[in-house]
Amino acid sequence: MPRVDLSAQIPTVAGLTPSFTAASTSGSGGGFSYSNNGDQHLRIKNASGSPITGTIKLPYTTIQGATITEPTFTVAATTGDVILPRLNPSFYNQNDGKVYVELSAVTSVTGAVLQP
Repeated sequence: MPRVDLSAQIPTVAGLTPSFTAASTSGSGGGFSYSNNGDQHLRIKNASGSPITGTIKLPYTTIQGATITEPTFTVAATTGDVILPRLNPSFYNQNDGKVYVELSAVTSVTGAVLQP
Protein backbone atom coordinates (compact mmCIF):
# COMPACT_ATOMS: atom_id res chain seq x y z
CA MET A 1 0.00 0.00 0.00
CA PRO A 2 1.43 3.42 -0.88
CA ARG A 3 1.86 6.31 1.51
CA VAL A 4 -1.29 8.01 2.74
CA ASP A 5 -1.88 11.49 1.32
CA LEU A 6 -3.10 13.88 4.02
CA SER A 7 -5.06 17.09 3.41
CA ALA A 8 -4.39 20.20 5.48
CA GLN A 9 -6.90 21.00 8.20
CA ILE A 10 -7.42 24.69 8.88
CA PRO A 11 -8.69 25.92 12.25
CA THR A 12 -11.52 28.43 12.46
CA VAL A 13 -12.40 30.85 15.25
CA ALA A 14 -14.53 28.02 16.68
CA GLY A 15 -11.38 25.89 16.98
CA LEU A 16 -10.33 22.61 15.41
CA THR A 17 -10.29 19.08 16.74
CA PRO A 18 -7.91 17.45 14.25
CA SER A 19 -8.92 14.29 12.44
CA PHE A 20 -6.10 11.74 12.39
CA THR A 21 -5.60 9.17 9.62
CA ALA A 22 -3.89 5.80 9.99
CA ALA A 23 -0.50 5.41 8.33
CA SER A 24 0.04 2.93 5.51
CA THR A 25 2.80 0.39 4.99
CA SER A 26 6.08 1.07 6.78
CA GLY A 27 9.39 1.59 5.02
CA SER A 28 10.06 2.62 1.45
CA GLY A 29 7.00 4.14 -0.23
CA GLY A 30 4.89 3.96 2.93
CA GLY A 31 4.00 6.48 5.62
CA PHE A 32 2.47 9.87 4.82
CA SER A 33 2.61 12.55 2.14
CA TYR A 34 1.05 16.00 1.96
CA SER A 35 0.97 18.99 -0.38
CA ASN A 36 3.37 21.54 1.06
CA ASN A 37 3.28 25.30 0.63
CA GLY A 38 5.62 25.85 3.59
CA ASP A 39 2.87 26.77 6.04
CA GLN A 40 1.80 23.34 7.35
CA HIS A 41 2.76 21.19 10.30
CA LEU A 42 2.62 17.40 10.22
CA ARG A 43 1.53 15.89 13.55
CA ILE A 44 2.17 12.18 14.13
CA LYS A 45 0.80 10.17 17.06
CA ASN A 46 2.03 6.72 18.10
CA ALA A 47 -0.19 4.54 20.29
CA SER A 48 1.85 1.36 19.76
CA GLY A 49 4.02 -0.20 22.45
CA SER A 50 7.30 0.68 20.70
CA PRO A 51 8.85 3.94 19.55
CA ILE A 52 9.01 4.57 15.81
CA THR A 53 11.43 6.47 13.60
CA GLY A 54 10.28 8.81 10.86
CA THR A 55 12.37 9.96 7.90
CA ILE A 56 11.61 13.09 5.90
CA LYS A 57 12.48 12.08 2.35
CA LEU A 58 14.47 14.60 0.34
CA PRO A 59 14.12 14.98 -3.43
CA TYR A 60 17.91 14.77 -3.79
CA THR A 61 20.83 13.04 -2.07
CA THR A 62 23.66 15.42 -2.94
CA ILE A 63 24.18 19.14 -3.42
CA GLN A 64 27.27 20.22 -5.33
CA GLY A 65 28.89 16.88 -4.57
CA ALA A 66 28.12 16.94 -0.83
CA THR A 67 26.00 14.08 0.53
CA ILE A 68 22.80 15.21 2.24
CA THR A 69 21.39 13.20 5.13
CA GLU A 70 17.63 12.90 5.29
CA PRO A 71 16.27 14.23 8.61
CA THR A 72 14.89 11.68 11.06
CA PHE A 73 12.79 11.97 14.21
CA THR A 74 11.47 9.63 16.89
CA VAL A 75 7.88 9.29 18.09
CA ALA A 76 7.77 7.76 21.59
CA ALA A 77 5.77 4.62 22.37
CA THR A 78 2.20 4.60 23.70
CA THR A 79 1.55 8.36 24.00
CA GLY A 80 4.05 9.68 21.45
CA ASP A 81 2.93 12.90 19.78
CA VAL A 82 5.31 14.82 17.51
CA ILE A 83 4.70 17.98 15.49
CA LEU A 84 7.10 18.65 12.62
CA PRO A 85 7.93 22.27 11.83
CA ARG A 86 7.04 24.11 8.66
CA LEU A 87 9.22 22.73 5.89
CA ASN A 88 10.68 24.92 3.16
CA PRO A 89 9.23 23.69 -0.17
CA SER A 90 12.49 24.46 -1.98
CA PHE A 91 14.31 21.84 0.11
CA TYR A 92 11.67 19.26 1.06
CA ASN A 93 9.08 19.06 -1.74
CA GLN A 94 9.24 16.17 -4.15
CA ASN A 95 8.59 16.77 -7.86
CA ASP A 96 4.84 16.49 -7.22
CA GLY A 97 4.92 19.33 -4.63
CA LYS A 98 4.48 16.98 -1.68
CA VAL A 99 6.53 16.11 1.37
CA TYR A 100 7.09 12.36 1.91
CA VAL A 101 7.56 10.94 5.42
CA GLU A 102 8.48 7.27 5.79
CA LEU A 103 7.90 5.45 9.08
CA SER A 104 9.72 2.46 10.60
CA ALA A 105 6.39 0.96 11.75
CA VAL A 106 2.75 1.92 11.25
CA THR A 107 0.68 -0.11 13.69
CA SER A 108 -1.38 2.34 15.79
CA VAL A 109 0.31 5.33 14.11
CA THR A 110 -1.82 8.23 12.87
CA GLY A 111 -1.14 11.61 11.30
CA ALA A 112 -2.74 14.95 10.55
CA VAL A 113 -1.62 18.06 8.66
CA LEU A 114 -2.46 21.36 10.32
CA GLN A 115 -2.28 24.73 8.62
CA PRO A 116 -2.47 27.84 10.81
